Amino acid sequence: GSGGRRAELDALLAEAEAFERAGDTSRALASYASALRAAPFRADAATNLACLLKGLGRLRDARREHLRAQRIDRRLRVIEAQRVMGGGRLFGCADAVSLGEADGDHEVEGAREVERTVEVEMERERAAALVLRRVLASGGYGAAAARARVAPGA
Repeated sequence: GSGGRRAELDALLAEAEAFERAGDTSRALASYASALRAAPFRADAATNLACLLKGLGRLRDARREHLRAQRIDRRLRVIEAQRVMGGGRLFGCADAVSLGEADGDHEVEGAREVERTVEVEMERERAAALVLRRVLASGGYGAAAARARVAPGA
């Protein structure tokens, strides 16, 4: 069943991580690749592979795998965008400007796309928070009611 398949994939990832810790990067790369062939939807495998590739100086390959992980798990886009908007480093590789200079405008445009995605996500979160506040307030769960429950008579 799916539990057996998940256990097999977890074992492949554990094997890749063990090879990586032992410094056997070629076997680690092969194990991560096997895991991703078996389960291309595993963001953790793509992220781990990206980190290994980055450590080997294979920045283009690392970025490709990191973008794959972002497509699988949208939460990773937010993390990346926080780095970009905070003036940090793109996936720890280089800042957006130097990536743009070194690799054409492709990476810089990718960073801008991430920023736009996060802006949309943040707007959705603000809208959802507003709806939630209104629902809670209509049910008597506003700030004043909460204070009265926590500290009656205060």
